[in-house]
Amino acid sequence: MLSHKQFPPASSRAFTLVELLVAIMIGLLVGAAAVSFSRQSTRFFAQEARIANAQMSVLAGFQRLQADVSRAAYMSTPDMRRDLIAQRLCAPDYHTWPTEMQELTSIGIISVAGQPDTIRISGNLASSETFDIFDIESGGSSSTIVLRRNRGPMTRAGFIEGYPGVDAAFQNVFRPGRLIRIADDRGQFEYQIIQASSFENVPTITTIGTIPIIGDTGPAGDPALNTCGIAGRGRGMTLNPVSVVEYSIASLETVSPYKETIYHPDYAVTGSDDGRTELIRTEKLFLENSVDIQELVAEFAVDLRVGVWTTDNTIGVGVRRGAMTYISPEDASVATAPVAESDPIEIVKGPTAIRMVDLRLVVRSREADRAEGIDSIANPLATDGYMFRAPIPGGRWARARTLSSSVALMNHRGDAW
Repeated sequence: MLSHKQFPPASSRAFTLVELLVAIMIGLLVGAAAVSFSRQSTRFFAQEARIANAQMSVLAGFQRLQADVSRAAYMSTPDMRRDLIAQRLCAPDYHTWPTEMQELTSIGIISVAGQPDTIRISGNLASSETFDIFDIESGGSSSTIVLRRNRGPMTRAGFIEGYPGVDAAFQNVFRPGRLIRIADDRGQFEYQIIQASSFENVPTITTIGTIPIIGDTGPAGDPALNTCGIAGRGRGMTLNPVSVVEYSIASLETVSPYKETIYHPDYAVTGSDDGRTELIRTEKLFLENSVDIQELVAEFAVDLRVGVWTTDNTIGVGVRRGAMTYISPEDASVATAPVAESDPIEIVKGPTAIRMVDLRLVVRSREADRAEGIDSIANPLATDGYMFRAPIPGGRWARARTLSSSVALMNHRGDAW
C-alpha cells in the first residue's frame, strides 16, 4: 500500500516571514504615531499650564499694583508743594529737602513716546496704623523720636516687647530712607527722612533733618524762631511711615537674586527668554547713597499704560465727560506734575484734582505659538492699546493678555465728589 504525507490543516499554519515583517512594520508605525501624539499632547498641556500659571501670576501682580494705587496719599499728601502753599505743612527747611521730596505727589506718571509708562505712588504702604509719640528731641542736624509702647497700634502691628524678630519687623516698617509724617496738635504736618530705627531698648526713630520745634531757632543760617511745629515734646501726637514706590517694565538680568535664578542660562528657554521684561516694583529711598529695592511683580510683562480722570479742566487735553476729564496715557504725566508755588490755592489742580487712575498691563506667554500679530482689522480693541499677541525676537509672536482696571483715589482732598 502506498503511503502519502499528512499535511496540517490550513488553520494551523504559521506566519510567513513576509507576513511577520509587515506586521512588525505596521506595529512600529502605530507605536511611533502613538509616541508622537503623546509627546505633542504632553508639550501642548505643559505649554497651556505655563500660560495658565503666567495668567495667575500676572493677576496677583496686577492686584498688588491696584492695591498700591488705591493707597496713594493714604496718611500722606496728594501734593507736597500745594500743602506748603495752603499752610498745611510746617517745613521751615523745605527748600533744603531733596528735590524729589519737595515735589512729592501721591501719583506721578513718567511717559515716553514708544515706551511703557512708569507710575510712582506715595503713601503709607507699609502699615495701616498711626503710632503715638512719647518724646521728640531735636539737636544738631537730626531728631530722635521715641514711640509709646504697649499701645493698640503697636500691638496690632506686632511690635511687642520680647517677641522674636520684633526689631527686624520694626525696621521693616520704619525702613531707613523712607519718610515719616507727624500730625501735630495744630492740624499741620511735618515730614522728615528716616536715618535709622530700632526696637532694641525702646522704639526709636532717628531722622536726617530736624523736626521743627515751636520756639527753637530755624534751620542753619536762619536766626528766626519757628512759629509752627511740635509743642510739648510731641506727646499725644501721631506718626506714620510714608513709602514711595515705582512700577515699571524693565529687565532684572543684572539684579540679584534674579540674575542667578530666572535669568541664569541653565533656566532659560532658547529664543523665548531673549529680551524678556517684567513688571517691577521699586521702592525709592531718600538716604544718600542708598540702593533702591527692586522686586519682581509679574514675569514677561511687555507694556504698562496709565491714564487719569481729573476735575482739573485747565490742562487743555483730554476728553470731557460730565464733571471730569479723561487724560490719556500720552498726556497723563502733565496732570500729575506738582503745582507751582505761585499757583493760587483756591484753584484745585494738579495731582490733588485726580479722582481716578486707569491702569492697563500687558503680559505675554513665555513661548511663541503664533506666526503673526493681530491688527485692528482682526480686533478693533487693538487700536485702544489692548494687545493679544506680543512680538518676541526671531519674528515670532506669543500670546498676550491685557488687564485693565479703574482705581478711585479715595484719599485725595480738594473738589467734592
